[in-house]
Amino acid sequence: DHLQHLLDSKHIAVYHKGRYFKVGLYQGGRLLNPCELQKQFQYILDDSSSPQPGEKYLAALTAGNRIPWAKARKSYFSTGKNRNSLDCVEKAAFFLTLDDTKPELFVDNQVKSLDEYAKSLLHGKCYDR
Repeated sequence: DHLQHLLDSKHIAVYHKGRYFKVGLYQGGRLLNPCELQKQFQYILDDSSSPQPGEKYLAALTAGNRIPWAKARKSYFSTGKNRNSLDCVEKAAFFLTLDDTKPELFVDNQVKSLDEYAKSLLHGKCYDR
């Protein structure tokens, strides 16, 4: 393992309803403004296409122990399209999940509500973060 710091990330990775998207942050050398990014996100939210086989739960591989993930990475993500797809995620400026559900809120128990919200932010459904 080694820590990388990438200075030239020009895209973000977005996950929504089991699908991954690469969203560019620049157009003609200019950083996109918030309205332009909002249009990109709305396009993703409006896209009703289904995930490719194996795409929806792909991130679950990273939730387990390091050794099985390292073996799976070497076996399935070291070449070709899978390698390029993994690069898009790993070299993104950041990873954004556009959730299709809200965390459960408990009006009578603020602590429980905050716990559920924190769990949602940290690990979601264990395959979408």
